[in-house]
Amino acid sequence: MNTILRIDASPRVHGAYTRELADYFEQNWLQTNPVDCFVVRDLAKDTIPHLTEDTIIGFNTNPDFHNQKMKQETALSDHLINELIAADILLLSSPMYNFNVPSSLKAYIDHVVRLGRTFALNRDNEPQGLVDDKQAYIITACGLDPEKKTNDLHNYFYIYLQNILRFIGIKSIHLISLEGTKATPSTASKDRYDAHSLINMHIEDYHKRHPANLKVG
Repeated sequence: MNTILRIDASPRVHGAYTRELADYFEQNWLQTNPVDCFVVRDLAKDTIPHLTEDTIIGFNTNPDFHNQKMKQETALSDHLINELIAADILLLSSPMYNFNVPSSLKAYIDHVVRLGRTFALNRDNEPQGLVDDKQAYIITACGLDPEKKTNDLHNYFYIYLQNILRFIGIKSIHLISLEGTKATPSTASKDRYDAHSLINMHIEDYHKRHPANLKVG
């Protein structure tokens, strides 16, 4: 049985493209393997606070020397990291805001990208990811027209998300992107169909590589 950690970052609880695609992913995944478990972290409903000075002090202090206040300040980070480490697969859905992630997702990232927990430094002071042996699926959406060269800046959004995951050790990353969400209804419908097809392909590919997880009967 797999545990899939689903993180939804869109502030829009209703009508969000990324949530819709994440729902489609989850539903189709469970049709193939209903024994798997989805753990959902909704950053719109369960707000993650931004880091404070006290939290950073706790991060930079050896846990063996944490006082009660430091334990309180790092408790949420510990919980989020344990939740991530316990998952076999990560499903992350996020819209693009101003060529980057929503601030809610940035706050989550700041809590889980943590020295000594999700990455370490080797003898040459180079970072080494500690969260390995996981698959990650990133679902994104943006209103930009992918055909226009003036929109090259949106690549920063994708590169940032992939680099963050690689930094903590997740190397197997699959991107599912819905672009041009401001297009005409007919074009948007086709793009959504293409995104669904890509999700189906990724699910089928995963189970071809992990036949022991397939639904029996």
